[in-house]
This record gives sequence, structure tokens and C-alpha cells, in this order.
Amino acid sequence: MGHLRTGLANGVAAVLTVGSASAQTAYDGTYWGFALGAGSATFEGSAANLVGATSGGARASGLVGWNTSRGDMVYGVEGSLGLAAMDGSVPCFNTDWICTSSVAAVVIARGRIGQVFGSNLVYVTAGFAGAKFELATVLNTTDSTFPDSVTDFGYLVGAGIERISEGGWNLRAEITLVEFGASDYQLDRTYGDMDATMTALDFSLIRRF
Repeated sequence: MGHLRTGLANGVAAVLTVGSASAQTAYDGTYWGFALGAGSATFEGSAANLVGATSGGARASGLVGWNTSRGDMVYGVEGSLGLAAMDGSVPCFNTDWICTSSVAAVVIARGRIGQVFGSNLVYVTAGFAGAKFELATVLNTTDSTFPDSVTDFGYLVGAGIERISEGGWNLRAEITLVEFGASDYQLDRTYGDMDATMTALDFSLIRRF
């Protein structure tokens, strides 16, 4: 009876080990992919007329990365470059004006660490991001427009889940938050120390080399 219990325990352990190794193999190495999602950006600062300016919409990006694993833990680095159609238009604090904002492009460099659970990798991520922001103030009475664009940088944090699919592809869903530094915009006047915060939900299709 003792030999039977030992045999069953060894069999279960072997199955779990094979499953874990198979899952890790699906994450190890170099990979590429593409992502589609949606995001929003909010602008705040000392310039009261622009407070509450927001933009939102779709975004798409290409990505490349590399993973390695130790036990059931996976470690990796990843870079991505994307375009966005995240636009917004709201009345300024001074309602004689309209405040418009948009996010045109986003670049990200980050690390990832996660744990394999069966066919799923649950992970957290952190790194740096850059984005091109375009703001404008529009005077209602004359339609006079005062635009400016700024490339800003900040830090990124996020979390996600990646699942092994068939044919060598992995599926991923993640949410990220980026806090950008303060920038000045030359619109109808100088708007100083404007901070941007961007959140996004992305779905990705991943393929290992």
C-alpha cells in the first residue's frame, strides 16, 4: 500500500513538473507581437484654464521582448512603439475657450516578473514611457486656435495575465498606468507645469521566435 501511495505521489509530481516546464517553454526566449487597446490621459497643473483637459480613444502598438525562467518564475524585458487616436475636447475653466488634447504616439521600455500557474503567466511590470502630447486652446468667438505639442517622459507600472494558446501563440491582457513629468505648453499664453497621467487596457497577440 505504501508503494502504491508513493507511486501515485511521484506520478502526480511528474505530471505537474511536465506541465510547469511546458508552460515555461511557452514564455522563454525572444518574442514579438502586437497590441490593440484603449486608453485615456488627464492633464492637470497650475494653469487653471486647462485643468480637467482629458483625451481618450484607441491605440495600437508593436512589441518585442525576451523572457527567461527559473522554476515557475518568469523574468523579462520588453519594448514597444505605438500610435494612438486618443483625443478629447472640453470647455476650459474659462468657458469662452475650448481645451483640446490628444495623445499621438507612445514608446515604452520595461521589465516584467511573473509566476506561472498552469497555462497562465500572471505578472507585474514597471519601466519608462514616452509620449507625444498635443494640446490646444480655441477661442469660441473667433475659432482662433493656439496649439502646441510636447514629448514627455515618465514611469510606468502595470499588471497582466498571459495565456498559452495553440500554434505557438500566446494571448495577453494587461492594464498600465503612466505618470509623466511636468511640461510647459505655449498656447494662447504659457501654461506651465502641466502633468499628464495615462491609463490603458491592452490586449496582445504574442509569438516567440
